[in-house]
Amino acid sequence: MSTTLLPTTTEKLPRVSPSRLEAWDRCPAAYRFAHVLGLPQPVADQRPRLLGSVAHALVEAYAREARATGRRPPLDRLPALAQELISRHALPDEAGTALTREATALLSTWLARAVVPLDHAVAIEQALAIDARGRQVDWDAPEAFLRGRLDLVAVEGRQATVCDWKSGWLTEDDGTLAWVWAPGCYAALLWAWAPRLEAVAVEYHYLRTGRVARTVLTPADAAETLAWARATAARIAQALATPDDPGAFPPRPSTACGTCPWVNRCPAGQAALEAMDEVAIPDDAEARRLAGRLLAGEARVGRLRAGLKHYLEDRDPLAVDALEVGFFPTSGRYDPQGVARAVAEAGGDPWPLLSVDARLLRALFKRQPRLEAALAPVRTPTPPWFGHRKAKPERGATRELGPFSEGSRAAPETASGASRAPAIP
Repeated sequence: MSTTLLPTTTEKLPRVSPSRLEAWDRCPAAYRFAHVLGLPQPVADQRPRLLGSVAHALVEAYAREARATGRRPPLDRLPALAQELISRHALPDEAGTALTREATALLSTWLARAVVPLDHAVAIEQALAIDARGRQVDWDAPEAFLRGRLDLVAVEGRQATVCDWKSGWLTEDDGTLAWVWAPGCYAALLWAWAPRLEAVAVEYHYLRTGRVARTVLTPADAAETLAWARATAARIAQALATPDDPGAFPPRPSTACGTCPWVNRCPAGQAALEAMDEVAIPDDAEARRLAGRLLAGEARVGRLRAGLKHYLEDRDPLAVDALEVGFFPTSGRYDPQGVARAVAEAGGDPWPLLSVDARLLRALFKRQPRLEAALAPVRTPTPPWFGHRKAKPERGATRELGPFSEGSRAAPETASGASRAPAIP
């Protein structure tokens, strides 16, 4: 693997980071408010940001101590680590105490169930920089083009894993993470630092949910990402030539406008919010009407999905804008006993890799009700899911057909598909 990922021109490009590149890609208007005009975010938006910063720093402190001592610190070390971090910030005592408590609780829950490759960590909060050709340079070098800090780098053999801590509620999965540009930026930075690596895996660890999204990148993926970074930086440079012209930073209205801190300064964002028709549901009658529309829409989506699956069954995936639709290989399913045996024979700990199927447990509890109480101490509550399922009719009650019920003539197209449509998590 050569440190030069792809040739480029000698044009002057602005210095960028993975987060800034994605910020521009998400909405140039918001990029201008944040990184060109430097407008402060509203006060109401500061607490989630501060909590994320404290939680991120707390994970870093925990990982550094684990690496320094050669063992994972006990979870009861977290309050002391958090207090040390809070003391470095000029925060009021009440705010600092609240942030300490919340971040400690968040990290305690996450670390109790997370599988983090601390045993193979070689770098924590590693700062790396490359030039526009993909060659490693010093962080403050004039030719530094792309700079980034990698939360944790673990190496086993010729494969590296980059862990990125996320404290927000929005999550990617393995499929969608493959379309995010930041992992490719991390891979380009890491290959310039360690060119002998054969593969780089990037994992997003979501502290609130314990979820881990993972994607594996090749040198070709890193080269493609670096080419995208240069093209994006060129557009940023063109816009920066006229920083006072809002037209050089065109807005990209989307559902993200609902959480954008500068939406009140953006007419396009305000129009997008108005178009979302975010009016409170007044009563049960309106809620039933909207639920009916939801079920009908899901039925139509289910039929479209079935038709596409039949058409694409023996064809290559279709390219639709920046996405593909079709059949893709999966990793398959593994027998839990076989996994436990193989991992144990290799000297690893198999327990973090095992999971318990909730449906099988419910069936077991029906046969042996006492087991549910016996397993209560090891149960971790999860948030309720939103979706739909078949209602349980009351005994002796006559089922009334609604406008979107099975057998209704008002919407016959929903009768065959509504019950099979996937639930909304």
